Amino acid sequence: MPEFAEIEALRRPLAKRLNGHTIVNVTVLEPRSIEGEIETFKQNVIGSTINGVDRYGKYGLIRSDHGTLMFHLRMSGQFYIQKVNMVRPSFTRVLLDLENGEQIRYVDQRKFGYLAAYSKNEPLSFLNGLGPDVLDPSINTRFFIETFKPIRRKIKPTLMDQHLICGLGNIWADEILFQAKIHPASICAKLTDQDFDYLYHAFHQVVAYAIEAGGINHYNPLPQSEYNGQFDLFTHTYGKEGKPCSACGSTIQRMMINGRSAFYCPHCQRMIH
Repeated sequence: MPEFAEIEALRRPLAKRLNGHTIVNVTVLEPRSIEGEIETFKQNVIGSTINGVDRYGKYGLIRSDHGTLMFHLRMSGQFYIQKVNMVRPSFTRVLLDLENGEQIRYVDQRKFGYLAAYSKNEPLSFLNGLGPDVLDPSINTRFFIETFKPIRRKIKPTLMDQHLICGLGNIWADEILFQAKIHPASICAKLTDQDFDYLYHAFHQVVAYAIEAGGINHYNPLPQSEYNGQFDLFTHTYGKEGKPCSACGSTIQRMMINGRSAFYCPHCQRMIH
């Protein structure tokens, strides 16, 4: 699933292709790819002129003079921007016609992702209950101590809890814990204030690095563009089971936590429980 860095890397070329263009028609081929009523979705989108693309956590936000078109790509969502007369990619779910004869084609093989349209004065309900975005300046050492220390859960799934911090997923949570030298199964409540300070600085370092690197991805969410996410190029632990640790040479191991893989170095990352 794309995380904050992948959506941030996608946001830039998407804005370059779409800014200033008007959506003149909408065709929904798969109703499950639209959140809410399809007719309301169309009313909020048709006639809108795009003026920017933003991000919150793992969510993309296409801004227009009518409001906001939100997308959540989940496992396999992609956008193709192509001429109307070009053959559609397989698994095309939604078509957004532009005034210049091109279409925004939302493609999603697994059908887990979705689009949602919000009018200009409508609150963005998907934000309800979400924590601050990874780039929110309020996320500091004190934030980690006050938010995480009362929790008696393992640190890896807690980092991925979107109600606490919005944007982290499996890949970058592993990288943060490696940089902080904390075992992914460590219990939050057992971490010291010094541990949380290490965690914050690792968080800040990895978030900045991930965005600068252009994200990391199994697939290209915007084919035929300058999107530059590159899977498995910038990780130290994720996907490296059986390979030597880049810091100490020990063998990277994998364990399951709450049904998800966690990759870690048993020598560099100490267990706190």
